[in-house]
Amino acid sequence: TDLANVIEPNTRKKLEALCAEVQQKTRAQIAVVTVRSLGGRSRDGFATALFNDLGIGSKNDSRGVLLMVAPSERQYRIEVGYGLEPVITNARSADIVREMVPDLQRGNYSAAVLLGVSHIAEFIAADSKVKLSSAL
Repeated sequence: TDLANVIEPNTRKKLEALCAEVQQKTRAQIAVVTVRSLGGRSRDGFATALFNDLGIGSKNDSRGVLLMVAPSERQYRIEVGYGLEPVITNARSADIVREMVPDLQRGNYSAAVLLGVSHIAEFIAADSKVKLSSAL
Protein backbone atom coordinates (compact mmCIF):
# COMPACT_ATOMS: atom_id res chain seq x y z
CA THR A 1 0.00 0.00 0.00
CA ASP A 2 1.65 3.18 -1.20
CA LEU A 3 -0.10 5.94 0.73
CA ALA A 4 2.88 8.29 0.24
CA ASN A 5 2.81 7.79 -3.57
CA VAL A 6 6.54 7.09 -3.85
CA ILE A 7 6.61 3.63 -5.48
CA GLU A 8 6.80 3.47 -9.28
CA PRO A 9 4.12 1.34 -11.01
CA ASN A 10 6.66 -1.12 -12.46
CA THR A 11 8.21 -1.58 -9.03
CA ARG A 12 4.78 -2.11 -7.51
CA LYS A 13 4.14 -4.96 -9.96
CA LYS A 14 7.48 -6.59 -9.12
CA LEU A 15 6.79 -6.28 -5.40
CA GLU A 16 3.31 -7.75 -5.73
CA ALA A 17 4.61 -10.72 -7.75
CA LEU A 18 7.44 -11.39 -5.32
CA CYS A 19 5.25 -11.11 -2.21
CA ALA A 20 2.57 -13.35 -3.76
CA GLU A 21 5.14 -15.99 -4.64
CA VAL A 22 6.61 -15.90 -1.13
CA GLN A 23 3.15 -16.35 0.35
CA GLN A 24 2.27 -19.17 -2.03
CA LYS A 25 5.50 -21.11 -1.50
CA THR A 26 6.21 -20.43 2.17
CA ARG A 27 2.92 -19.33 3.77
CA ALA A 28 4.72 -16.17 4.94
CA GLN A 29 3.34 -12.72 4.16
CA ILE A 30 5.37 -9.65 3.30
CA ALA A 31 3.59 -6.30 3.39
CA VAL A 32 4.96 -2.96 2.24
CA VAL A 33 3.33 0.25 3.41
CA THR A 34 4.45 3.79 2.73
CA VAL A 35 2.75 6.51 4.77
CA ARG A 36 2.64 10.28 4.56
CA SER A 37 3.03 10.74 8.30
CA LEU A 38 3.45 8.81 11.51
CA GLY A 39 0.94 11.16 13.11
CA GLY A 40 3.27 12.10 15.94
CA ARG A 41 3.79 8.48 16.98
CA SER A 42 7.15 6.79 17.31
CA ARG A 43 8.38 4.80 14.33
CA ASP A 44 8.39 1.58 16.33
CA GLY A 45 4.96 2.13 17.87
CA PHE A 46 3.43 3.09 14.53
CA ALA A 47 4.91 0.05 12.74
CA THR A 48 3.82 -2.35 15.49
CA ALA A 49 0.26 -0.99 15.47
CA LEU A 50 0.13 -1.10 11.67
CA PHE A 51 1.44 -4.68 11.64
CA ASN A 52 -1.24 -5.73 14.13
CA ASP A 53 -4.04 -3.75 12.46
CA LEU A 54 -3.28 -5.28 9.05
CA GLY A 55 -3.05 -8.78 10.51
CA ILE A 56 0.09 -9.65 8.56
CA GLY A 57 0.81 -13.36 8.79
CA SER A 58 -1.71 -15.92 9.99
CA LYS A 59 -2.72 -15.99 13.64
CA ASN A 60 -1.59 -19.63 13.85
CA ASP A 61 2.06 -19.07 13.01
CA SER A 62 2.54 -15.26 12.80
CA ARG A 63 4.76 -15.57 9.72
CA GLY A 64 4.55 -11.97 8.57
CA VAL A 65 6.89 -9.08 7.86
CA LEU A 66 6.07 -5.41 7.41
CA LEU A 67 8.38 -2.96 5.65
CA MET A 68 7.10 0.51 6.58
CA VAL A 69 8.49 3.73 5.10
CA ALA A 70 7.49 7.30 6.01
CA PRO A 71 9.47 9.34 3.44
CA SER A 72 8.52 12.83 4.62
CA GLU A 73 9.71 12.00 8.13
CA ARG A 74 12.71 9.97 6.99
CA GLN A 75 11.59 6.98 9.03
CA TYR A 76 11.54 3.30 8.12
CA ARG A 77 11.08 0.06 9.99
CA ILE A 78 10.98 -3.68 9.45
CA GLU A 79 8.45 -5.28 11.80
CA VAL A 80 8.65 -9.07 12.07
CA GLY A 81 6.02 -11.50 13.37
CA TYR A 82 7.01 -14.03 16.02
CA GLY A 83 7.01 -16.91 13.55
CA LEU A 84 9.70 -15.27 11.42
CA GLU A 85 11.90 -13.83 14.18
CA PRO A 86 14.41 -16.72 13.83
CA VAL A 87 14.59 -16.01 10.07
CA ILE A 88 14.52 -12.20 9.96
CA THR A 89 16.54 -11.48 13.07
CA ASN A 90 17.23 -8.00 14.42
CA ALA A 91 20.73 -8.21 12.94
CA ARG A 92 19.39 -9.17 9.50
CA SER A 93 16.79 -6.40 9.65
CA ALA A 94 19.52 -3.90 10.49
CA ASP A 95 21.66 -5.16 7.59
CA ILE A 96 18.74 -4.86 5.17
CA VAL A 97 17.97 -1.32 6.30
CA ARG A 98 21.65 -0.32 6.04
CA GLU A 99 21.62 -1.44 2.41
CA MET A 100 18.44 0.53 1.77
CA VAL A 101 19.73 3.79 3.26
CA PRO A 102 21.65 5.12 0.23
CA ASP A 103 18.56 4.81 -2.00
CA LEU A 104 16.35 6.25 0.74
CA GLN A 105 18.69 9.23 1.11
CA ARG A 106 18.57 9.84 -2.65
CA GLY A 107 14.78 9.69 -2.56
CA ASN A 108 14.71 6.56 -4.69
CA TYR A 109 12.08 4.82 -2.58
CA SER A 110 11.20 2.30 -5.28
CA ALA A 111 14.77 0.99 -5.40
CA ALA A 112 15.08 0.99 -1.61
CA VAL A 113 11.85 -0.91 -1.03
CA LEU A 114 12.56 -3.39 -3.82
CA LEU A 115 15.99 -4.09 -2.36
CA GLY A 116 14.59 -4.53 1.14
CA VAL A 117 11.75 -6.82 0.09
CA SER A 118 14.10 -8.87 -2.10
CA HIS A 119 16.39 -9.56 0.85
CA ILE A 120 13.46 -10.37 3.13
CA ALA A 121 12.08 -12.76 0.50
CA GLU A 122 15.47 -14.42 0.03
CA PHE A 123 15.81 -15.12 3.76
CA ILE A 124 12.30 -16.56 3.99
CA ALA A 125 12.77 -18.69 0.87
CA ALA A 126 16.11 -20.04 2.09
CA ASP A 127 14.60 -20.94 5.45
CA SER A 128 11.72 -22.73 3.71
CA LYS A 129 14.13 -24.36 1.24
CA VAL A 130 12.30 -23.04 -1.83
CA LYS A 131 13.46 -21.16 -4.92
CA LEU A 132 11.74 -17.98 -6.00
CA SER A 133 11.24 -17.32 -9.68
CA SER A 134 10.37 -13.68 -8.93
CA ALA A 135 13.64 -13.11 -7.07
CA LEU A 136 15.39 -9.97 -8.23
